[in-house]
Amino acid sequence: MNPAVKIVGKINEILFDIATALLAISCGLEVVNALSRKFFNMPIVWAEEISTYFVVMMLFLSLAYIERADKALCIGILMSKLKNGTAKKVFRIIRGAWTIAVMGILIRYGITLTQNMAASHVATNILRLPRVWFFSVMVVGFVIIITVWLVIIFARKGGQWTDAN
Repeated sequence: MNPAVKIVGKINEILFDIATALLAISCGLEVVNALSRKFFNMPIVWAEEISTYFVVMMLFLSLAYIERADKALCIGILMSKLKNGTAKKVFRIIRGAWTIAVMGILIRYGITLTQNMAASHVATNILRLPRVWFFSVMVVGFVIIITVWLVIIFARKGGQWTDAN
């Protein structure tokens, strides 16, 4: 197996594990907050805020894994109509190139946004945590998506990413 495929695959698995942990923590916080509010009339004021940020971070960290697994929302009906393996590879390469272009634009604006937040010391409403932490995860997620598609296009030659390959 190509070393780039192994490395990107391992990075994606680690990020997906982190995303899973963030989702579990978020769900746990929300349950504890709901029970505390219901039975003790004492809401945990910061639980809602941190849960929201954790879910957003989970989303951006898991996007590359979803792209790698080819489970993202895409033009599946068009792919299902293609019978020729070469046509499917060409379509996948076009889809990857389009995704790379869009992610490049999002990275550019994401970096600008992150720099502005860092310079202005924007913080979360309740916990007063720097929002730059959360928005940096977004940029990292976009970079990993580009990396996944570059590996699919060049190392996998437009083929699907399967552990058997």
